[in-house]
Parts: sequence; C-alpha cells; structure tokens
Amino acid sequence: MESYGVKATEIRVVGGGSKNRLWRRIIADSFQLPLRFPTEPESAALGAALQAAAVHAGVATPEFIDSHSPPLADLVSSNMETVHAVQAGVVLTLSA
Repeated sequence: MESYGVKATEIRVVGGGSKNRLWRRIIADSFQLPLRFPTEPESAALGAALQAAAVHAGVATPEFIDSHSPPLADLVSSNMETVHAVQAGVVLTLSA
C-alpha cells in the first residue's frame, strides 16, 4: 500500500467475513497492520450512511469520518512470527 502513497496505521474491516477469526488473522498478517472492527452489527450500512452524510455536509468523506468515527471494538494485531515464516517460505497450519 505504501508504494501507492497510502500510509495506513490500521485497517477497519466490516461485513460477514470480518466475524471469522481465521479470516481476521489472515488479513492482519498479510497487511502487517492491526485490524479494528466497529461495534455496530450493521457496520456496512453505517459506512454507507456516513458517506452520504459527508456528501450532504459537503465535506470529504475521510475528514467527515475522522470527526464522526463510530465506536470501535476488538483489535487484532499481526503475528510477526507467522509473517516472517511465510516470507521465508515456510508452510504453516494456521489456527483461529
């Protein structure tokens, strides 16, 4: 992502797959960034509502969301042992 000029400090994940612990681990390890999850169960709909509110307010979406961030729960950090093993070509059995 950095090669495209994006400097992320965390990734916010929503939707059905975000509830799967193994999928969370794969994403965190792949991007080597912590994952955060909104507490709102219908977080995809909340994201759409925040985007619409930003457009209505005439504010850029990222700025609007920064000032109206929904409550967040859970933090999944990458497992650097797994990341280094994968980079070295080691085949692992992942556990959720």
